[in-house]
Amino acid sequence: MGQNNYPYYFPQTSVGLKSAVSLENGNIIKLDWTKAYPSNANYNLGYNIYYSTLEKDVFREGPKYLSIGQEITSLEIDDFFPGETYYFAVRATQFLPAW
Repeated sequence: MGQNNYPYYFPQTSVGLKSAVSLENGNIIKLDWTKAYPSNANYNLGYNIYYSTLEKDVFREGPKYLSIGQEITSLEIDDFFPGETYYFAVRATQFLPAW
């Protein structure tokens, strides 16, 4: 069996962002996502957080935040303007601690 270099989800049908909820006056968005697992015990896990005001640019603009830690599955971000529409995505990533 070959080595998979990507984190995995269990069950495999539950992946990525679960919710994006506006808190308080719209400046803060709380993101919740599905927990991922590293494909090898030597790897650490993190989550790339993406967002944009244009749906087609969510990934094109690159990650805006990196949340380190397998157990962390939520984040509050306070960079937003009330009334603006934002599109979000979360992707798990793994890395060796020496990197």
